[in-house]
Amino acid sequence: PDLMAQIWKVAAAAEAIGVAKTEFYPDVNLSAIGGLSSLTFSHLFNWSSRDGSLKPAIHLPLFTGGQLTANLDQKVALFNEEVCSYNEQLLKAAEEVAKEVTTFLSIEKQIAIQDSLVADQRKTFDISKLRFEKGIDDYKPTLASSQNLCSQEILLIELNHSLILSTLRIIQALGGGMQPQKLPPSLS
Repeated sequence: PDLMAQIWKVAAAAEAIGVAKTEFYPDVNLSAIGGLSSLTFSHLFNWSSRDGSLKPAIHLPLFTGGQLTANLDQKVALFNEEVCSYNEQLLKAAEEVAKEVTTFLSIEKQIAIQDSLVADQRKTFDISKLRFEKGIDDYKPTLASSQNLCSQEILLIELNHSLILSTLRIIQALGGGMQPQKLPPSLS
């Protein structure tokens, strides 16, 4: 939205340059007035009571050239300022998008690693639970393994939360127009 507003400002500044250029051309106005005038109502519609005037006006910018040139230069400077502001906003927006995409990809890699850690910890828990059920070990290793599994799953949930927030920041940086193609594998 900010970029679109800036594009409109640039377009308005370009139009102002066009208006400033037209002030260099001569201006010719012609005004006419017609009517009837009489002191008595009985003579109002007589041919002799007609009244009118024609006033031509010509404006030649011969002696205001310096002022017109200064006005045009001001409009061109304003246009250049708006273009520079647009370029700055565009670079800032591109930087935001690139930063968020990098963060998103990094979190995706972390989720893949964390998925494998959770799977490994789940296997360890299953083995320690089976050893407890067979009477080989007491419940202490099973409890520790369960606690480690819960910790790894919490980390995975936090990473998925960070991925969703990163996705929202990408959408915001793009102006709200991004439609995700698919959900990350850990969320589907």
